[in-house]
Amino acid sequence: MFGCTNIPYPCFGMARKNFEILAGFNYPSVRPDQQTIIYGCADIAFKAAAAIVSAAVASCATLNPACVGIVAASVPAANAAGREAFYKCLNNSTLPKEIISQCKIGIYHRKT
Repeated sequence: MFGCTNIPYPCFGMARKNFEILAGFNYPSVRPDQQTIIYGCADIAFKAAAAIVSAAVASCATLNPACVGIVAASVPAANAAGREAFYKCLNNSTLPKEIISQCKIGIYHRKT
């Protein structure tokens, strides 16, 4: 979501770690017009989530391990906001409830 930044580790000999914030969604096989609605709702959801994570990143004076913790702590709120926006959008659309119930979305972080 936000690109790569090298953060020096405070201890000699520590390995390089990657911290990623990922977003994804899935949905059943649908007509193209329905797919457009789902993609539009996912876009709204990702923007809502990105605003929360961006605020966490902006709150960091410097990018360091403490900042990674701050950003990681923002992911559950970003996930909740994204999911809420996604399902609100879907429920306000013309999609049948059978399709909406099969749509899933999530924001999460991964360290490798």
